Amino acid sequence: VGIFYIWENKTKTFNPIVVQGDAKDYTIAYAKKFIDMAVQKQHATRIDDTRKYENYLRDGSSKTKLRSVIAIPLFSNTGVAGVVFLGNKRPKSFSKGHERILSIIGHQLSLVISNAIISGRLD
Repeated sequence: VGIFYIWENKTKTFNPIVVQGDAKDYTIAYAKKFIDMAVQKQHATRIDDTRKYENYLRDGSSKTKLRSVIAIPLFSNTGVAGVVFLGNKRPKSFSKGHERILSIIGHQLSLVISNAIISGRLD
Protein backbone atom coordinates (compact mmCIF):
# COMPACT_ATOMS: atom_id res chain seq x y z
CA VAL A 1 0.00 0.00 0.00
CA GLY A 2 1.22 3.49 -0.81
CA ILE A 3 -0.58 6.69 0.12
CA PHE A 4 0.60 10.25 -0.55
CA TYR A 5 -0.95 12.87 1.72
CA ILE A 6 -0.90 16.66 1.31
CA TRP A 7 -1.49 19.01 4.24
CA GLU A 8 -4.55 21.22 3.81
CA ASN A 9 -4.26 24.48 5.77
CA LYS A 10 -7.98 25.25 5.50
CA THR A 11 -9.13 21.99 7.09
CA LYS A 12 -5.95 21.36 9.14
CA THR A 13 -5.84 17.73 7.99
CA PHE A 14 -3.85 15.44 5.73
CA ASN A 15 -5.80 14.56 2.58
CA PRO A 16 -4.90 11.49 0.53
CA ILE A 17 -3.95 12.60 -2.99
CA VAL A 18 -2.53 9.37 -4.42
CA VAL A 19 -3.53 5.90 -3.21
CA GLN A 20 -1.87 2.79 -4.63
CA GLY A 21 -2.52 -0.82 -3.74
CA ASP A 22 -5.26 -2.42 -1.71
CA ALA A 23 -5.99 0.75 0.29
CA LYS A 24 -9.60 0.92 1.29
CA ASP A 25 -11.07 3.55 3.61
CA TYR A 26 -10.02 1.63 6.70
CA THR A 27 -6.40 1.62 5.54
CA ILE A 28 -6.49 5.39 5.00
CA ALA A 29 -7.95 5.93 8.49
CA TYR A 30 -5.32 3.59 9.94
CA ALA A 31 -2.52 5.42 8.13
CA LYS A 32 -3.66 8.80 9.46
CA LYS A 33 -3.04 7.66 13.02
CA PHE A 34 0.44 6.49 12.10
CA ILE A 35 1.43 9.59 10.14
CA ASP A 36 0.54 11.76 13.13
CA MET A 37 3.19 9.86 15.07
CA ALA A 38 5.77 10.39 12.30
CA VAL A 39 5.03 14.13 12.05
CA GLN A 40 5.44 14.54 15.81
CA LYS A 41 8.84 12.81 15.62
CA GLN A 42 9.74 14.96 12.56
CA HIS A 43 11.55 12.18 10.70
CA ALA A 44 10.86 8.94 8.85
CA THR A 45 9.26 6.46 11.20
CA ARG A 46 8.84 2.76 10.66
CA ILE A 47 7.15 -0.03 12.56
CA ASP A 48 8.39 -3.53 11.86
CA ASP A 49 5.29 -5.25 13.24
CA THR A 50 2.06 -3.34 13.76
CA ARG A 51 0.74 -6.01 16.12
CA LYS A 52 3.05 -4.56 18.80
CA TYR A 53 1.29 -1.18 18.46
CA GLU A 54 -2.33 -2.31 18.20
CA ASN A 55 -3.52 -0.36 21.24
CA TYR A 56 -1.99 2.89 19.98
CA LEU A 57 -2.79 2.62 16.29
CA ARG A 58 -6.12 0.85 16.19
CA ASP A 59 -9.43 2.07 17.58
CA GLY A 60 -11.33 -1.20 17.24
CA SER A 61 -13.10 -0.11 14.05
CA SER A 62 -9.93 0.10 11.95
CA LYS A 63 -8.92 -3.34 10.70
CA THR A 64 -5.87 -3.67 8.50
CA LYS A 65 -3.74 -6.48 7.18
CA LEU A 66 -0.62 -4.32 7.11
CA ARG A 67 2.12 -5.69 9.33
CA SER A 68 4.97 -3.27 8.57
CA VAL A 69 4.59 0.42 7.82
CA ILE A 70 6.77 3.44 7.23
CA ALA A 71 5.83 7.13 7.07
CA ILE A 72 8.04 9.88 5.67
CA PRO A 73 7.00 13.43 6.64
CA LEU A 74 7.63 16.07 3.99
CA PHE A 75 8.63 19.41 5.50
CA SER A 76 8.68 22.78 3.79
CA ASN A 77 9.84 26.15 5.11
CA THR A 78 6.35 26.71 6.55
CA GLY A 79 6.03 23.33 8.29
CA VAL A 80 4.80 19.95 7.20
CA ALA A 81 3.69 19.84 3.56
CA GLY A 82 2.69 16.19 3.34
CA VAL A 83 3.48 12.60 4.23
CA VAL A 84 4.30 9.49 2.21
CA PHE A 85 2.93 6.32 3.81
CA LEU A 86 3.95 2.80 2.75
CA GLY A 87 2.71 -0.49 4.15
CA ASN A 88 3.24 -4.19 3.55
CA LYS A 89 1.42 -7.32 4.66
CA ARG A 90 4.67 -8.93 5.80
CA PRO A 91 6.38 -7.92 9.06
CA LYS A 92 9.88 -6.39 8.90
CA SER A 93 9.50 -5.37 5.24
CA PHE A 94 11.40 -2.08 5.65
CA SER A 95 15.01 -1.84 6.79
CA LYS A 96 17.08 1.08 8.06
CA GLY A 97 18.44 1.36 4.51
CA HIS A 98 14.91 1.82 3.18
CA GLU A 99 14.31 4.44 5.85
CA ARG A 100 17.45 6.40 4.84
CA ILE A 101 16.71 6.27 1.11
CA LEU A 102 13.06 7.21 1.59
CA SER A 103 14.13 10.11 3.83
CA ILE A 104 16.33 11.45 1.01
CA ILE A 105 13.50 11.05 -1.49
CA GLY A 106 11.15 12.72 1.00
CA HIS A 107 13.48 15.70 1.29
CA GLN A 108 13.51 16.08 -2.50
CA LEU A 109 9.71 15.79 -2.63
CA SER A 110 9.48 18.49 0.04
CA LEU A 111 11.45 20.85 -2.19
CA VAL A 112 9.19 20.12 -5.14
CA ILE A 113 6.06 20.72 -3.05
CA SER A 114 7.47 23.96 -1.61
CA ASN A 115 8.34 25.22 -5.08
CA ALA A 116 4.85 24.36 -6.35
CA ILE A 117 3.25 26.22 -3.43
CA ILE A 118 5.42 29.30 -4.06
CA SER A 119 4.70 29.14 -7.79
CA GLY A 120 0.97 28.95 -7.09
CA ARG A 121 1.14 31.99 -4.85
CA LEU A 122 3.04 33.95 -7.50
CA ASP A 123 0.44 33.12 -10.15
